[in-house]
Amino acid sequence: MYMSEQSPRFETTPRRNPFDTLNRIVNDSYFIVNDQRASEFLHQDRSTTKFHADLFIPIGRDDFMPYKGEVVGGVSDRPISSYQIMLFPDVFQKPTYAFPESSFDPEIFLQEAVPIENPKPVFGGIEQAFRQGNVVLDIGSGEAVADIQLSKKFPLTTIIGTDILYNNKKIFLHKIGFQLTYGDWRSLNRIPNASIDTIISCQGVAMWGLGPKNPIEDKNKIIQTLNRISKHGTIIRFDIKNDFLCRNIGSNWEISEREDVFIAKRK
Repeated sequence: MYMSEQSPRFETTPRRNPFDTLNRIVNDSYFIVNDQRASEFLHQDRSTTKFHADLFIPIGRDDFMPYKGEVVGGVSDRPISSYQIMLFPDVFQKPTYAFPESSFDPEIFLQEAVPIENPKPVFGGIEQAFRQGNVVLDIGSGEAVADIQLSKKFPLTTIIGTDILYNNKKIFLHKIGFQLTYGDWRSLNRIPNASIDTIISCQGVAMWGLGPKNPIEDKNKIIQTLNRISKHGTIIRFDIKNDFLCRNIGSNWEISEREDVFIAKRK
């Protein structure tokens, strides 16, 4: 067939992005917590502290994350009430209920903490930390019981848990719901620069990573990492107001005056 000089000799197709297929699979609802799967996982007996993990954490409709290995400090694990009381004492108070003797009641275990009658939220409290569109990073999330519960409570927020006992999976910062990925708190290599709106850690990085027994070099790496992944307006909430953290996080953070919890906002 005759072809003019202006006619192309070959039919060309645009080069495909290797992640196109994956992005199509991971649609807008992929990471949304599935109530049935979550309920089966959350209602497991957690009455005994474990020092070795061997379980699968459900993610979305049909995915999961293996959580296996030796657990630093042991875990039982922490529910949403622990996070509310220990990370947001400006909004919540310790509940008055108690577990029946020699028994474990999952419904009581999974209950939320009691709101303070006249709260004085710091930097907007829990509603600002988990507001719609935010990317929340939980450092050292363990069995991620609280993260699953928080994802159900704040379904339009992206909540990502990190732990050294997870597999190294890709994360999607623009997808709402609940995700997990491998993360060493000294580097958090899977987390991009200036990408996180809220950073939390309950009985995690402030206690173990920045604790008195950890080398100064490791502590400095953690501080550098927190500054790397945060952006203007990022809020940090840790359950311990660690002296090293307060002294070294940098002048680019406004630190709350509260002594019972570390709360800071990136300037």
